[in-house]
This record gives sequence, C-alpha cells and structure tokens, in this order.
Amino acid sequence: VAGVASGTMAMVSAIGGPPLALLYRNDEGPTVRANLGLLFAIGLTITLSVRTAAGEVSLDEVVIGLALLPAVYLGLLASRRLIPHVEGPRLKNAIVLIAGGSAVLLLARGALNW
Repeated sequence: VAGVASGTMAMVSAIGGPPLALLYRNDEGPTVRANLGLLFAIGLTITLSVRTAAGEVSLDEVVIGLALLPAVYLGLLASRRLIPHVEGPRLKNAIVLIAGGSAVLLLARGALNW
C-alpha cells in the first residue's frame, strides 16, 4: 500500500517519499536509511531510464544535474557528523514532521493551483 501511495504521489506531485518514510518510522536509523536510499535509487533509475528513452531529458537538465553533484557530495560528508544526532525518537519525529509538512505543501499546492 505504501508503495502504491508513493508511486501515485510521485506521479501527481513529485513528492513520493513520505508514505515510504512513514512505513519505516519505527525502525532503527540504519534500516531506515538503507531501505529509503535503495528505494529512491531504484525509483530514480526507473524515472531517468523512461524519460531518456522517451527523449524527455534535455542537455540543460544534464548540466543542472552535474552542477548539483558537489552539493550531493557535501551532503554525504555532513551526514557522517549528523547521523549520530538523528537516531531513535529524533529520527521518528523528523520522519513524521517531514511527511506531515509534505502533506500540507501538497494540499496547499492543490488548493492554490501552484
């Protein structure tokens, strides 16, 4: 059910992570990070493959993606220091807060036709 909800939300609003994150909210940090990372990597691979096959990936998008790689690397470096501080109840609260915030943004986007 979470997978179907995530896929549907991703197609409609590009916010597909919250249902999956809520599914893992009671698990330990390493389990949450590993599973969500794998699921997002698979989803991204499928999306990029289908868009590329359909001719919907432009050179501008590739350049933007490459330009964002340094920020991804910095995020990975920062995560090493932050992971010990976001475990247990903090991780659960962060998941619920982010998922709830995404839901509010999605509702606002629909109501205001963004």
